[in-house]
Amino acid sequence: MEIVCLDLEGVLVPEIWINFAKKTGIKALEATTRDIPDYDVLMKQRLAILQERIMQNTQKISASMVDTIEPVLVHGHARLNAEELAGRTENNRVVNFAAPKNLLGQIVPVKITAHRITTLRGEWIGESL
Repeated sequence: MEIVCLDLEGVLVPEIWINFAKKTGIKALEATTRDIPDYDVLMKQRLAILQERIMQNTQKISASMVDTIEPVLVHGHARLNAEELAGRTENNRVVNFAAPKNLLGQIVPVKITAHRITTLRGEWIGESL
């Protein structure tokens, strides 16, 4: 059996990152191996740029949810506080809030009160949906 490996960038898809940078408006993604010869360093730079953009978008979406009432599927206990419950919103954000443990498995209304880096804080409104 023979195995053939092919580097897609610059061979089958010439300078895809330049086109991607233009489409997304992220100028820093235009860098290629002509600019940064070490491919591993280049890919780590690209990954860091994309992760930062994702984090910015996540924070923007989470901040827009504060003071809204969201249906939350209660799936377990909060990771850092076993006295609180944790659930997920319709857009898959984790929400931690105080409520009775018998709500596990139910969809309940939760008022979002704050956002953190990766989670939301909320208050259970006191009824099930």
